Amino acid sequence: MGVLGSTTMNYPRVIFINIGWMRRYQGSEGDKIIGGGKFPKEHKFGHEALNFRPYEGKCYGFGQVARGSIALERLGAPKGAACFDDVLVVWVARSLVVGWYEHAHLYRRAQKPPPGSDRVVQGEECRYHAVAKESDCKILKRDSQTLKVPRAIGQASVHGGMGRYVWYAEGQRDYLERLAEFIASHDNAAEKPSTDSHLARQFDQLLKTKVEEAASATIERYYEDCLGYKVEDVSKEKYGWDLSAKKDDVELYLEVKGLSGINISVELTANEYKQMKKYRDNYRVCIVADALSANPPFSIYSYNPVSERWEDDTSIPINVKEVTGARLYI
Repeated sequence: MGVLGSTTMNYPRVIFINIGWMRRYQGSEGDKIIGGGKFPKEHKFGHEALNFRPYEGKCYGFGQVARGSIALERLGAPKGAACFDDVLVVWVARSLVVGWYEHAHLYRRAQKPPPGSDRVVQGEECRYHAVAKESDCKILKRDSQTLKVPRAIGQASVHGGMGRYVWYAEGQRDYLERLAEFIASHDNAAEKPSTDSHLARQFDQLLKTKVEEAASATIERYYEDCLGYKVEDVSKEKYGWDLSAKKDDVELYLEVKGLSGINISVELTANEYKQMKKYRDNYRVCIVADALSANPPFSIYSYNPVSERWEDDTSIPINVKEVTGARLYI
């Protein structure tokens, strides 16, 4: 996927579209929508549910727009144009940037889905406003969703900010430069490790310490270098987590578990499990497999309020068995 280019240039073809929040936007099964306006509230789904499910190499994105029409002229399109090319479409949920389409083809009014695309959720066709190559489309992982969009509504309202549906960001040069830097700095997470349910214990204390240190360093690098957080090691403070990660107004509590092999099964202390439940919206269980290897795979588990389970970004859950502490099986 390409990057916007120099952050000093203007972006006349940028549009922000508000949508309901989902983890993957590839269907409603196991990924129910949160927010998004009146329609999702009444119908328990929205047409944006398929915004990041590709069909024949392209993604098709929908967002509710005022009076069913996008003012393409405000992006530089000829008056009355039905569509416009080469637009950066930024998807916003819960006032955060959750993904984008670069070089998108944007329509004034919602279009019917392509024949054969099976863009149907709960028996209703999901229309779209924007279409782009799959390689130009990016959905951010939950912990990468840190860039706030200024809003013109609410207690912290900003003059000229985004309203309920669509924002053209006219005259917002500084913010658009922040957006460009945000896109340019984004990186993918490491691939997910293979898993099974057998317990991988560490009997060699020296090896165990090395594994824990390597795992902590891996997660610290990921949150700092890839996601842009400032990370502090607080493991000696006995808070119930190992690392505190801060970015903008977001603070996360990262409990890191390292393994010398690839079989995934870890234990939490009683205090760790207590804090995991107490701070579930901000707590992350970070499991690093084969931690001493050159490029160890890892998974990060967060609480999903829809499924009421702890899941990674692919919705693979952890099975928590509580005794005095907790042993986590994946």
